[in-house]
Amino acid sequence: MLILKASAGSGKTYNLAMQFILRLVVEGDEAFRHILAVTFTKDATAEMKLRILADLYSIANGNNQPLIDNIKRELPGRRSITDEQIKVVAGRALLKILHDYGNFNVGTIDSFFQRVLRNLARELGKGSRFNIDLNDIKAVAEAVREVIAQAHNDTVLLDWLESFVNDKISEEKTWNVERELRIFGLNIFNEIYQTQQHNIIRLLEKNPDIFKEKIAEYKKIINHFESYLKRKADDFFTLSAEYGIVAETFNRKTVFNHFKKFADKDFDFEAGKMVLDALEDYGSLVTKSNPERNTLLPVMERVFHPLLKETEEFRERYMARYLAAKLCLKNIFNLGLLSYISKEIDRQSRENNRFMLKDTAMVLNAMINPEHDFSFVYEKIGADVRNVMIDEFQDTSWLQWQNFKALLADITASGRFSLLVGDVKQSIYRWRNGDWRILNNIEDEIRHAETRVLDTNWRSARNIVEFNNDVFGKMAQMLPEKFQSTYGSLPYNPFEKAYGDVRQHAAKTADEGFVSVGIYDRDDEALDMLGKTLDTLARKGYPAEKICVLCRTNKEVRQVADFLAKSEPEDDAYKNVVSDEAFLLSSSPAVQLIVAVMQVIDNPQDKVAAYEVGFIVKTLGLPSVDWRAELSDYGLKSLYETAMTIISLSGIHRIEGQAGYLYAFMDYLMSYQQDNSADISDFVRYWNDELSRKTVGSSSIKGIRVMTIHKSKGLEFDTVIIPFLEEDMHRTNTSSIVWCGAKDKPFDLPVFPIEYDKRMERSVFRDDFIDETIMLLMDSLNVFYVACTRAVNNLFIFAKRASGETKKIRIEQLLQEAVALDDDTFTSGNLSDYNASAGSSSVPDDNPFKNPYSETVRAGFDIQNGTLDNTLFIQSNSSREFILGQDGETSPFVLEGNIMHSIFSAIDTADDVDSAVRNLVYKGIITDSDSRYYVSAVSEAIANPLVAEWYSGQYKTLNEQTIISKTADNRPTASRPDRVMIDGRRAIVVDYKFGQPQAAHRRQIVHYMSLLEKMGYSVEGYLWYVKANNIERVLL
Repeated sequence: MLILKASAGSGKTYNLAMQFILRLVVEGDEAFRHILAVTFTKDATAEMKLRILADLYSIANGNNQPLIDNIKRELPGRRSITDEQIKVVAGRALLKILHDYGNFNVGTIDSFFQRVLRNLARELGKGSRFNIDLNDIKAVAEAVREVIAQAHNDTVLLDWLESFVNDKISEEKTWNVERELRIFGLNIFNEIYQTQQHNIIRLLEKNPDIFKEKIAEYKKIINHFESYLKRKADDFFTLSAEYGIVAETFNRKTVFNHFKKFADKDFDFEAGKMVLDALEDYGSLVTKSNPERNTLLPVMERVFHPLLKETEEFRERYMARYLAAKLCLKNIFNLGLLSYISKEIDRQSRENNRFMLKDTAMVLNAMINPEHDFSFVYEKIGADVRNVMIDEFQDTSWLQWQNFKALLADITASGRFSLLVGDVKQSIYRWRNGDWRILNNIEDEIRHAETRVLDTNWRSARNIVEFNNDVFGKMAQMLPEKFQSTYGSLPYNPFEKAYGDVRQHAAKTADEGFVSVGIYDRDDEALDMLGKTLDTLARKGYPAEKICVLCRTNKEVRQVADFLAKSEPEDDAYKNVVSDEAFLLSSSPAVQLIVAVMQVIDNPQDKVAAYEVGFIVKTLGLPSVDWRAELSDYGLKSLYETAMTIISLSGIHRIEGQAGYLYAFMDYLMSYQQDNSADISDFVRYWNDELSRKTVGSSSIKGIRVMTIHKSKGLEFDTVIIPFLEEDMHRTNTSSIVWCGAKDKPFDLPVFPIEYDKRMERSVFRDDFIDETIMLLMDSLNVFYVACTRAVNNLFIFAKRASGETKKIRIEQLLQEAVALDDDTFTSGNLSDYNASAGSSSVPDDNPFKNPYSETVRAGFDIQNGTLDNTLFIQSNSSREFILGQDGETSPFVLEGNIMHSIFSAIDTADDVDSAVRNLVYKGIITDSDSRYYVSAVSEAIANPLVAEWYSGQYKTLNEQTIISKTADNRPTASRPDRVMIDGRRAIVVDYKFGQPQAAHRRQIVHYMSLLEKMGYSVEGYLWYVKANNIERVLL
């Protein structure tokens, strides 16, 4: 086995392609069918395939002698082969790959695992047509909705949801609890949780009260700790009064304030230096200048020093368990909610015959046992895998590695070749379960492997290479020292090993390249520095498309994009922003207006959407439109037609800067309606769950690229600008949850979500805290390394001025200590004028595998070119609710009463009847010919003089609105009257009935009336038997 440690710009893809071709030379031109090459993204897969094919083409045509020479040097043993033989093999292999492309096994690691699973359908108990769902966000969202819906029947679940809500309120998080729960629910795909998920579920099945018991134990620990300290505080103040001691008696009031914190319910603070000194010397309790010192010292020795010592010894003994109990109590309900969400996803997966993509590694891991014959698992892909090549190995997860390790062990034992390529320094995807520790410790996992370090940088100019060599070498050395001063001794030092190969030789030996580090105090200063730097680059002739601005977060990307859009550069191209992250669909007022109008016409009572429509129209100066009148027939239109009508009537297509958003939105809309119904409420849910987070691509526009550092991985740019270098290195930018393993009782659940903060460091979860802190420090350093190594010729870094704070490890502090700043600046080399020839491609123009040039994006939205034809009619879920029975079979007929009830629930006034009926036609519930009957029947019913006033518009109408109340045993319950009309403190409640009168009807309306009366209304109640034209008043 060969392990290549490939630092940035060291020719990783070149070496991968060379090793692939070497296998063909050594083992024959059909060997590609037995090589499995995997990487982690589709882009990387495309790049690897393209490079292999391009290199085969160039060798076969005699255009790549250096590669032929390198292949000959890599030949095993002393095998001799001529250049001509290599060319012949390359030509044959290229032809065979193109004619048998399905067996060209270069793909993502996920696609490989999918392929294995599909061929294991029988062993997994699945049909041959099961689906692998890539959309984990959507699956979690659907599961969360169902879990919330189940809560009214499950008191335990309801309690956990209430705890979750209260926790978010206390943290001043968003009111949208469903959204917060969806975000937290994604933790079910965390590998640490996945490996213990079934143990948690089995534990709950064995003992449904296990969480209740744990909560009771944690509360007992907390109560014991706090009660003791409260008593000690009471003792302190009682003794102080007895001896005439006041706050000023103590040195700087320190001990007095120490005990006062206990009285104020602050129990877990760390003792200050003066308290620690007092524990060692009771004399320090009183200042030496106190005139009563000699009188006070005996009291301090005999009374207050023992009390302080006893209190602090107790805190030291029990603090770790106390903090652990508080941390566990805060999140134990989260663990319970995850178990509900994971079970619901499992249930939906069984019903839909699907596997979640992120579960594939776990499923395979359960099937692979190195102690038994597992080869059948990989044989199931239909190929005899003899060689494995894994790219970007630093991003491998623990489960993926376990699955591949078994295959690699088998291949290695057979004396066959395998290749692992990666760089710990470029591991920046831990949030996707990537674990750099695997590569960092690979020599311990695989014995007798050959390890090579690719130490030549072919990408960057010499001054940039030397800057990165020096800065990252120093920063890696500083981190252990910073860690020790902040947290104590470092249990192990991964930074030394990970960055031990950071020093590279520059292939470009000329004294070229420019590096600049500048310091700012405020964000607006950083943006001002960005503007001045761009002006300088423009004067020196740098094309806008050669410049990339790299940011840590999407928020920073949008901040830069807004700044550039408002700037007035001399070169118009410098005003263009090319970014896949800056232009969220949800940030477009034009798109916001379309969605809001859809919500208003679908649900006229949606006041939030109505306000949003009014606000956007006023802000953009658009004409006022009566949307309900203009789109009264929306039920007969497709979603695309409705959107086009909104665009045309509002004129938003003429608003500058909105064309790209509108094109992208309409493309997504067309795609959506190909596979989904035209139900607006379903589309709005899709918008909230997924579409609002989509972005407008702009890669073919000539302009300055702005992207996150994570998106820049694997790319290179002539000039790189990093405008906001400021980060607390041991604070996570994503989830703050650390998954901890079992500890001593009562902290012995298989896995536990603990919030990462300083309290964790002093709890029984200290080891987990230290591990997570080390991981976070490495993550932060790696992200900065990736950013700095994207530059080819120029690198600009703007760092926030270091504050000198020692309690936090900050990336800008490390940088400023690593470089020698002169008057807040550092430079290396000279910024030269742009040389167009330096950026020319080395790939021959006649190479058929060269990437084609992308088409230019359209600049304007032409309302006339919107195609309104060829739309599909798909029966909506709403119509299925009317037509299908509980078993999913078609009922003999559509119940007229259900349809009438649906129409009544959708009308406030008599003017609403037509649109309510048309909506049912649109949803496929009734036909167009049926609609005339229902319009006539409902209009005739509400024309009855006894009810006409109800539909006159004088009342505030609430149709089928839920009333939450509590039962006699204090359980929450929901009631939903058909229609409530309110006029001041007067309320009229009506229930529609379409069958024969029953006693239960009267009990039901009386219940509604009593609820409204408790709310302070004067209530009238009516039962309306519509078919019989009979209206009964009901009295309480």
